[in-house]
Amino acid sequence: MIRSGINRFRVLTLREIAAGPGRSAAVVLVIAVSAALLVAVIATYGSLTNSARQLTDSIAGDARIVVSGYTDTGFDAAVVPRIAALPGVSVAAPIVQQQREIDGTPVTILGVDVSILGLGSDLGQLAETGLGPNSPLLRLRDGVVAGAGLGVAQGERLRIGEHTVTVAIVAEEADSARVNGGRFIVAPLPLAQQLTDHKNRIDTVAVATEPDTDLVALRTEIVRAVDNRAVVSDTDIRSTQAENAVAISRDSTLLVAAISLVVAAFLVYNSMAMLVMQRRQKVATLRAMGARRSTVVADLVLESMVTGLFAAALGIPLGWLLSRRAIQEVPAFLVQSVSAQLVFSVPLLTYPIVVLACVATSMAATVGAARQVHRISPLEALQSAELAATETLRSRWTVLAAVTGVSLMATAFALAVLIRGPVVFLSVAVYTVGGILLGVAGMSRISTWSSAVARRFGVPGRLAAAAIERTPRRSWATAVTAGIAVALGIGVHGALADVIDSGSDSFVGLRATDVFVSSSPSSALPAGATLPEDLPDRVRAVPGVGTVGAGQWAYVTIGEQRVAVEGLGADNSGTTGALMNSDMLHQVRAGTGIAVSRQMASRERWEVGSRISIGTPSGPRSTTIIGIIDILSIDSGTIAMSIADLRGWFDRPGATYLSVGLAADADRSQVMRAIEQLTPDSVYVYSGEESYNAATHNIRQAGVLASGLQWMVALVATVALMNTFTLAVLQRRRELGVLRAMGATRRLVSRFILVEAFSVGVVGGVLGMVLGIMVQYLATLVSVETLGIAVRFTVAPSVLGFAAVGVLICLLGSVVPAARAARMNIVAAIWSE
Repeated sequence: MIRSGINRFRVLTLREIAAGPGRSAAVVLVIAVSAALLVAVIATYGSLTNSARQLTDSIAGDARIVVSGYTDTGFDAAVVPRIAALPGVSVAAPIVQQQREIDGTPVTILGVDVSILGLGSDLGQLAETGLGPNSPLLRLRDGVVAGAGLGVAQGERLRIGEHTVTVAIVAEEADSARVNGGRFIVAPLPLAQQLTDHKNRIDTVAVATEPDTDLVALRTEIVRAVDNRAVVSDTDIRSTQAENAVAISRDSTLLVAAISLVVAAFLVYNSMAMLVMQRRQKVATLRAMGARRSTVVADLVLESMVTGLFAAALGIPLGWLLSRRAIQEVPAFLVQSVSAQLVFSVPLLTYPIVVLACVATSMAATVGAARQVHRISPLEALQSAELAATETLRSRWTVLAAVTGVSLMATAFALAVLIRGPVVFLSVAVYTVGGILLGVAGMSRISTWSSAVARRFGVPGRLAAAAIERTPRRSWATAVTAGIAVALGIGVHGALADVIDSGSDSFVGLRATDVFVSSSPSSALPAGATLPEDLPDRVRAVPGVGTVGAGQWAYVTIGEQRVAVEGLGADNSGTTGALMNSDMLHQVRAGTGIAVSRQMASRERWEVGSRISIGTPSGPRSTTIIGIIDILSIDSGTIAMSIADLRGWFDRPGATYLSVGLAADADRSQVMRAIEQLTPDSVYVYSGEESYNAATHNIRQAGVLASGLQWMVALVATVALMNTFTLAVLQRRRELGVLRAMGATRRLVSRFILVEAFSVGVVGGVLGMVLGIMVQYLATLVSVETLGIAVRFTVAPSVLGFAAVGVLICLLGSVVPAARAARMNIVAAIWSE
């Protein structure tokens, strides 16, 4: 049976494919592009989280538990002997892990001692190289091991902040690649503490255990040993925090890619349905020769499976290229949240998932289209290859499609309003499927409307109207294809525009500041190293400077979630202060309590007045929530507190940024140049407007991939429609030949095809515009839940442009078929049957 199926595929199916390679290639391309989008999204965001995971694994090695600081200031190194003395602990390795800039390049500084050798990690192997008996590292007081990715030579001097080190050893390229992509400095623990201002402090203790140790009990003992002054967790805490940071961008973009696969399934169904009708005579011949219906259907499904495999083989490499390009455009704030050098990697499960998705999409769509085989009678089919005049759905199926479509659309809105968490993104997909089903129910209406539009174009229009009325299923499929492309474009573009417009309000306070002096560039959150202690006084002495306010941003672990915390001083409102009323801002500055982002308050079920406990290096601290603010948060939330509390609780003296107010008659550019002259190279000076523009640019960058996907879907739709119109021309080959024989000019024939495409495109564009506006509104509701800000819904005039794109897609898809119809040989066309 299998052998006969293979023979039929070789003799019959391959012959059909060879006869029309363009049509088969179009179907493959439609699925391949969708596969590429899936690979691109998974690989891009997978690379972000895997980069953090690889760095963690390269450091932790055999460790089962890690003890890490609540902030980047770490915790007291005195806890290490207490942890090492606990029963079940085989190794307790203290580690300093900080990011600093060397010549503008982010570099991970790693400080270790000999205990790191017991972890069997990649970092341990690098340290072992530097600790050999003849190692030049031991002969230098400021010697370090440099990764090959830094591009430095042995003996070279490197400046890290206010300190200078000597490259004693350059690690081998193969060894370097496994640790932060080769961009690292490994130093003896005391030197690393000096370079990162971590006197007697460490960032992590990696704990390896004895065999058969009860990890739960050991974690409890370690918590007691550190006296709740550090976070005790599994080794994957950093990668989990990185995954949380990119979750919103990843889930929303993955949703668009998944919708493109749904669109591809619909387009494949349309193409396969028309292909079955084109092969009507051949199917009937097989049936007359004794072939069962199930055999014919099985052959079609086998063809679709091969199509899906070819599409996956083409889409996966294309997805690689797209994701590599996307990684280069990753916003700075996402890179900062990962805290690791981005290394391109594709999760292994991506390949089977994409292959199965392609094959399943192709086969499912084909099974639906192949049902037509059951309605083909050998005698009926051998009479003509014309399409049947009655293609509309039976009334019961129409009612079922309408009821199901409306139910799904209502369910989508219920999900958006009632459900919390990542599941809420599914509401957009559910609504899109509901819209397609509603379009199925309105098949006859869509055909009627398209026909009415066509009749307004004279003789070609009347011919087009007749063709539309005779083949309502094809007209419906074409209109819905264009409509989906339009709806997705309006939905994605409109939702991103609403988020950018509303999210920009989170950073309006940046504009109120004349000049920022920061340890981080304008594109990143100033949560890096603190500024020199005397810098505020030196900046105040610059002519033209009016006020200087000190502020701090820090990443703090609360529970196992990483949140961004801003410390506000008396002369500084920062980003969060501008979102508060005067009373709330006064209380926050005074240390009465804290303000939290709505996203975080919703997740933790906090309210104004709630008392919460926050872990700090000095022990748990209790505080009151005095306000909830609408701020766009990238990590797990945002907290605003007084800078005095931030410094005291987390042992972070100083400031990570200064907000500078200018005197009334001061020239901003001159003042900025004067400040730049007195600051070290590691300090950045930029205007408040620059900071605001960088923040809004980051929001736009987060949506670049999703925005690009919508145009890829439009390309897919164009190719699919070209395939549809080509098949339509082949099906009507005899009809077109008769028209030419009766005196119809080539121009009339081509205009007839173009008018049909235009009419269907107009209806599809209008329907897509309506559906797209509703998708945008739904996406706005979803954004309110996921982002924790008030997102304003706005219908822009650009929706008319997207509707015009729907018409353009249909016209572009019909140009080649129209030209082919005009050049058709009259005699060959008439004798085609």
